[in-house]
Amino acid sequence: MPAKDFSQSMLATAVAMVSGLMGANVFAQDNTAFTLEEIVVYAQKREQTMLEVPVSVSSYSTEALDRAQVRDVGDLQQVSPSLSVNASSGGSESIFAIRGIGTAGNNAGLEQSVGVFIDGVYRGRPGSALSDYVDVEGIEVLKGPQGTLFGRNTSAGVISVRTAQPSYEAAAGVDVSAGDEGYFQTKTFATGALVDDVLAYRVAASYQQKDGYIHDVSLGEDYNDRDRYSLRGQLLWDIDESMTLRVIADYSESEEWCCAGVPVFQGPTGGVIAALGGTTLAGESGTYGGAPGTYVDSFKRKTVTHSGVENDMEDWGLSGEFNWEFAHTQLTVIGAYRQFEDRAFNDADATGIALLNQEKSQQIDEQSLEIRLASTGAQTVDWMGGFYYFNQDIDYQHPLYFGEDTRAYYDTLLNGAAGLPLVSVIEAGLGMAPGTLMSSEDYTSTETDYNSESAALFGQATWNVTEKLGLTLGLRYSREEKTGDYHWDGQHPYGDLSGAAINTGLVNALTPSFGATIANAYAAALTPVAQGLQFGSPYDDFSSTYDDDNLSGTVSVNYLWSDEFSTYARFAQGYKSGGLNMDRTAGGASGGNRTPNPDAPLFDPEQVTSFEVGVKSRLMNGMLQLNATLFYQTLEDFQANSFDGIAFVVRNAAEVEGKGLELDYIFQPSEHWLFTGGLVLQDIEYSDYPDGSATQTQKDNGFATQNLSGEPVVFTSDINYSGAISYTTDVASALQFTAATSYSYRSEYFTAQDNDPISEQDDYWLFNLSVGLGAQDQSWGVELWSKNVTDEEVYNIVYDAFSQANTYNAWVNEGRTFGLTGRLRF
Repeated sequence: MPAKDFSQSMLATAVAMVSGLMGANVFAQDNTAFTLEEIVVYAQKREQTMLEVPVSVSSYSTEALDRAQVRDVGDLQQVSPSLSVNASSGGSESIFAIRGIGTAGNNAGLEQSVGVFIDGVYRGRPGSALSDYVDVEGIEVLKGPQGTLFGRNTSAGVISVRTAQPSYEAAAGVDVSAGDEGYFQTKTFATGALVDDVLAYRVAASYQQKDGYIHDVSLGEDYNDRDRYSLRGQLLWDIDESMTLRVIADYSESEEWCCAGVPVFQGPTGGVIAALGGTTLAGESGTYGGAPGTYVDSFKRKTVTHSGVENDMEDWGLSGEFNWEFAHTQLTVIGAYRQFEDRAFNDADATGIALLNQEKSQQIDEQSLEIRLASTGAQTVDWMGGFYYFNQDIDYQHPLYFGEDTRAYYDTLLNGAAGLPLVSVIEAGLGMAPGTLMSSEDYTSTETDYNSESAALFGQATWNVTEKLGLTLGLRYSREEKTGDYHWDGQHPYGDLSGAAINTGLVNALTPSFGATIANAYAAALTPVAQGLQFGSPYDDFSSTYDDDNLSGTVSVNYLWSDEFSTYARFAQGYKSGGLNMDRTAGGASGGNRTPNPDAPLFDPEQVTSFEVGVKSRLMNGMLQLNATLFYQTLEDFQANSFDGIAFVVRNAAEVEGKGLELDYIFQPSEHWLFTGGLVLQDIEYSDYPDGSATQTQKDNGFATQNLSGEPVVFTSDINYSGAISYTTDVASALQFTAATSYSYRSEYFTAQDNDPISEQDDYWLFNLSVGLGAQDQSWGVELWSKNVTDEEVYNIVYDAFSQANTYNAWVNEGRTFGLTGRLRF
């Protein structure tokens, strides 16, 4: 969007939104004025009011999350317009982004830019943060760099989840939901005293199941289902009046047929697949990028595989938080151990023939320790300082298995493209037994042992110059060391052939028919084509290391004009360390070149510089909470991860630039009506990225990269809006009726790192509805609900199909669902 148009859009939308809220005062006429409770946040690791915090933060209570039907972090983007969560081939490979910045995905060595913390403990991988919410008390989304207090991998922002603490007052509850497509979920909790005023407990559990919404027409299976459960237990020990210890143990597990993509455009390889007996989906004939093929209706949500998909995850952890208050000071110690296991098996080519299967499995062990001291009470200088340590071990395997149709597929494909069944010709020319190359017994596997260790010292102080003016300075020094030990295992004689051997095989096979001169010319032209099929080539074992240190910080000023109005300005730096690409191609070896390059897997750190100014206010006699933030940020060496049809490639984009306006509001004109929402107007683009990943069409035309400078960053839309409206009223003598709707809007955006036009998602709205009846004392309730009421169709990610030129698949959203939820509280 041009800068002028973007600025005008920002101004017009902001004015319209604020005017609309002011106009909504008509709801308050004839009603007793209602004052909102003051919002308390923990964005600076201490309890403060929203107006006191010089940070752009959105806070969501459990009631607000229930109204919006938020069931996990993936749903959170429906209430937080600055956040996007994009699911890919499995939960562990999802991508969180705030203000357009977010990485990770299908690469175990690439870490996220958005830090997820649950009860103060960092979750090192998206998969361990995507389990069902169990007993959540509130969630905060902190926007912009948060590295000073939160540390590693928070260059884009933070998602902070707080679960409910144990209570000495006995209580229990159960929620049971059932819906279409076999949906069933139950959540339960219980809390109370084990020793009055000394030791309390809390336990919670969740179970969810649901049929899949992607149908495999070849195998008759349904994919992208839900079958998962979570458990959480807590103890709270009040040692004395100044000391507490909270211990938390949690466990979650899922065993699901997930996750399957669907065809978008089936290129020329569809004819080869059909010739070999594979099923292809019908559609409308057409061309894309000059290649003929078939456009398939992705939102029939049908797919074809020959072996199905599976994704199993197991996550557990133990943490303890010790607090001790003494002499206007609080000591906090948080220690944790976590283990996350993930195994995904899928049909890599997503076709109806036995071409390629892949398995990804990883075990991640994490230990973390945070020790901090902070001032308490009102002081001239409020300060906090501490030490943080984090250690992560990853055992990662990625085997790729050749199928019964692999050899025939490539021979048939190349016979049509090059006029020769190259694999068979090379095999014969080298005197190998028929069936030696690309047999169904072949496989290639990358095994990596990865370790990341980091330590940091941090401090932040706020000088309360007056009762109204506060100046904050924070610094953090971090050091990270990462090592990767790479090992190749397998049986892949074709991948082990050198270019010279391929050339020799072609010359030997062709000379009897064409003569030496023509044979040599053919061989020279066809050798690069044959080498293009040598994915997963063997390499010698090697090790790679990466280490770095960083000093970053934040400076802010906050002015409290009154008890209901404050302004702030903030400068902050964010940092995410570089690391090691753990894809199977990371070593840089190919064909008969058995000399790997230990530097090939390395990528550089990314660094964010952010400026923002904001206003936080309570207006209309406390009925309206309205916050606004203007931000500008630059990111150097953005870590971009893209799939090129064969492997995942990590590139550092030179620079990303972003600017925008964020608005959040809560408006309660009476005890009956509640309006909440947020708006983001932004422009996030690659300001300097001359060597971005090329699209398939560009590669067909001989380009290995493209200039993405000036283009939008993947998954970023210029306009994001979310809102919710609820109405509650008493009926009869003891009953209460509630109706609610939540809605969100996103303008168009790209879903592939190469910004291929076929990956563009059009703008869309999503709507959820619910109506409920229950007791006025909240002891019971029944609610009828529906998600995605209008059955909106959304591409989550569009990607290049594996080893199929000019073919594209996608992961898509779920259609309309509905159900009934019953709640009991004791």
